[in-house]
Amino acid sequence: MGFLAVGPEILDRLEQVLGETARVRERASPQDARDLPGGGAGVVVVYDGGRVCESRPDGRAVRLEQRWRVVVGARNVARPRSGAPARAEAGALVDRVLAALLGWRPPSAARPLTLVELPEPAHQAGLQRIPLTFTTDILRSAP
Repeated sequence: MGFLAVGPEILDRLEQVLGETARVRERASPQDARDLPGGGAGVVVVYDGGRVCESRPDGRAVRLEQRWRVVVGARNVARPRSGAPARAEAGALVDRVLAALLGWRPPSAARPLTLVELPEPAHQAGLQRIPLTFTTDILRSAP
C-alpha cells in the first residue's frame, strides 16, 4: 500500500457505483480540476494534503489524516448564464457520489471517509463544479 493508495481506491469505488454515467479521473492538484469535464458529467479525485494526528514517542509510527478533494462537475450549455441545468445535473451527481463515499472505508485506510468541507462551488460557461472534501486516516511505521 502506497502513501497515496486511497486515491485510486476512491476512483475504483466511484467507477463501480457511477458506471458509464460519469467520467472519473485523478488529478495532481485541485487547480487541475478545472478541465472537468469536456461534456456531460464527471468526477475528479485529488490528494489535498493532510496532517499528523498522532506519533509514537519514539517516532517510529504515525497516524496520518489525509484530505481528498472530490470535484463533481456537469456541463450543460442550455441557459449557460443562469447555470440552472448544469447545477441540477451536478447536484444529482453529488447525491450519487455522497451515497458511494459516506461511511465507506477504502481498503488501505484506517477509518471510513468523512465529509469535512464543502469548498465554494464554481460555475462558468455552462460548467458547474461542486467540490467535496473528505478525510481518512492511514497508518505508517518504520520497518
